Amino acid sequence: MISRRLSLPGNFVEAFLYFDFLWLVSAEGDIWAFDIGRFIEAKFFDPAIAQHCTTAFARNDQLANPFAEFDPAYVPEVIEVTHGELEQFSRIFDTRLNFRSMLDMRCYYGRVFLASDNNIRQLNALSRSDLSHVALGRRANGQMGGDVVHDARCVQFRCQYGMISAACAYDGGFYAVGASSKDPSWKARFAQFSHHSMATEFVADRLTNVPEADSIEFYRTDYHHAQPQQAGLNEDLVEDDFEQYEITRVEEQDAQFSERTNEAVLGTNHAYAGKISRVFLSKSALFAVDYDHVIRSIKLLDGQEIAHQPSGSKPFPAAKGPIIAMTSSAVGMVAELDDEVTVLAEGKWHPVFDEAVYSIRGYPSSKWYRNLVTAVGADRTDLIFLKR
Repeated sequence: MISRRLSLPGNFVEAFLYFDFLWLVSAEGDIWAFDIGRFIEAKFFDPAIAQHCTTAFARNDQLANPFAEFDPAYVPEVIEVTHGELEQFSRIFDTRLNFRSMLDMRCYYGRVFLASDNNIRQLNALSRSDLSHVALGRRANGQMGGDVVHDARCVQFRCQYGMISAACAYDGGFYAVGASSKDPSWKARFAQFSHHSMATEFVADRLTNVPEADSIEFYRTDYHHAQPQQAGLNEDLVEDDFEQYEITRVEEQDAQFSERTNEAVLGTNHAYAGKISRVFLSKSALFAVDYDHVIRSIKLLDGQEIAHQPSGSKPFPAAKGPIIAMTSSAVGMVAELDDEVTVLAEGKWHPVFDEAVYSIRGYPSSKWYRNLVTAVGADRTDLIFLKR
C-alpha cells in the first residue's frame, strides 16, 4: 500500500478537509485554514513534483484521469511543514471557541458544525473567493461566526441528504433538516429521534443509530427526490454537489430490520453473545468488534437497497489492541488504537500514524479527498495519502 504524508506542526485538536483548505481547530479555540495548493506550489519548483503532490494531497479526482497518472516516486514519503510555513500559508480566524474537549467536526454546504463537550456550534466555511481579500498569513475576526445551535454534548455528526444527525450519547439522538439550504441565514434546529445515540450513519433510506455500544437501530425517513436550489450560497461549493435526494423527517423505527441486524451481530446460535465490545457503522455495512479485537463485517445493502436479510459476516485479523474509533476511507477502514492509527486493507492491518490521536477522519465520498486521512496528534497533524 502506498502511503505518503504531509505533516503539519502545532497543537491542534481537530481537522477537516474542505473548500481547498485543511481546516484546523487549535487548542486555544482559533480556526486555521491551511492552503494546501498554495503551499505545494511554493514548496516544489519542479512542475512534475508539484503536480504529483497536488494530486496526492489536494486533487484525488485527478487519479481517475489517464493523462495525469500518479507516480509515487515523485512524492516524498514525508513532507514536513515548518511552523513558519504553516503560518505563512494559513488564514487564522480568532473564533475564540470555549471548550474543554472538541469531539467532532463536519463541513457541509458552506457551513462548519463543531461538537464540543458542552454544545454544538455552527460557523461559516469560507471559500477561496470569500477569502480573496484576506492575505495568507493574516488573522481575521468575526467572518466565521459561531452561533450555539444545540446545548448538548455531541460525540459524532453525520451530514447527508440535507440533514445533520447528532449523536449526543445519553442525552439522545437528534437531527436537523434543511442543511443544504442556500439561505445564508439558515441555522440548524435539532429535533430528537432517539433516547440514546453513540453514533449514526445513513444507510440507503434509513437513519441508522447505535444506541448502546453493541446494538443497532434503523429509523425510516421520508427519503425523496430533492428540488435543486437556485440561489444563495457561494457557487464554489465544489465539494458539495447537489444531492439528488433529501430527508426532511425521521419517522418510526424499523423494528424488524433492527432485530434481524442485531441477530446478525450476535452470529449463528448467538455465538457472539456477551463477546461484542463495539459496533461501528459505514454506509453499506457495520463492523462488530469482539473483546479479542477481531472485526466482523456485516453487509447491510444489496446494491443500493437496504438488504431484506443481513448477509453473513466476514472476519478479519485481530487488531493490535482495543479499537477506540473507526472511519471509512477509499482504501479501507481506518482504526484508532491507543497508540497508533492503522488501516484495514486487503485483509491486513497497515499502521499509518505512530502515536495516540485526538481525531482521525476519512473522506471516502469526497471527489477531491477520497484517498486521504487526517490524523490529529498531540503536536502534529498528518494529511495521509493512501493508495492500493
